Amino acid sequence: MSNSQKKKQERDWIGEIGRIHPEFSELSDIKDSESPDFIAKREDIIIGVEVVEYVRGQSKGGSKQRQRAKIWKKISKQVESDFQKSQNSSPLQITVSWNPSTYPSKREIQGATKSIIEFITSQLSSSGHTYPLELDYRGLPESVGKYMRRIEIIKGARNQLLHSVTYTSSGWVSIQLDELQKIVVSKDALLPEYSKKVKDCWLVIVADGTDISSHVDLGNEVQHHRFKTGFKKVLFYNKPDSQVIELLINPNF
Repeated sequence: MSNSQKKKQERDWIGEIGRIHPEFSELSDIKDSESPDFIAKREDIIIGVEVVEYVRGQSKGGSKQRQRAKIWKKISKQVESDFQKSQNSSPLQITVSWNPSTYPSKREIQGATKSIIEFITSQLSSSGHTYPLELDYRGLPESVGKYMRRIEIIKGARNQLLHSVTYTSSGWVSIQLDELQKIVVSKDALLPEYSKKVKDCWLVIVADGTDISSHVDLGNEVQHHRFKTGFKKVLFYNKPDSQVIELLINPNF
């Protein structure tokens, strides 16, 4: 992702948060910045907003879930791209539920992608199907059934102009308290520099939910824990649920 794409994504997130969280909606004149990511006003106070995406296992340099998510995303995008280039005039909406315990190695990605494309194409050319077409692992050939538990194909979805492939690979997983605290601490280290530009600074942690590694359940332990931080506010945005939770803080500055 380029810097401009990353900034646009962050801008979209804070726009969404502003429509959900009452105090965040009070921020005005929000401008792009660096160190912190955004600068805004609340009454006469200059507020800095630092945005960080939550990715499970990021404090360890990546996790198995993250690596699997990259593989599923790569395959999904390739399948989507292949159908975009095809002559099929009816847009497809394809939803795949991947098998969380079996996934292709890097050397197998190309073959797995080819098998999935061939399977979907064969289903589209078969007569007698009604749509949406739903198949679980019992109705899938071994070449693709070992990688996915379920696939749904919708033809000509309303308001859809292009083919799309979406996917899931597991349910929500409770966030680890120590991992979240490490994120807060790492951003705390930047506050002395930020304080040169703003009076107060808010931290926004986003679980985007696009990949398995950002699907989270913010359990009671996390919601009742007081995080040590110099940020005036720490907000956790659970995007799939359109939920913004203000974490409890215990200021250490």
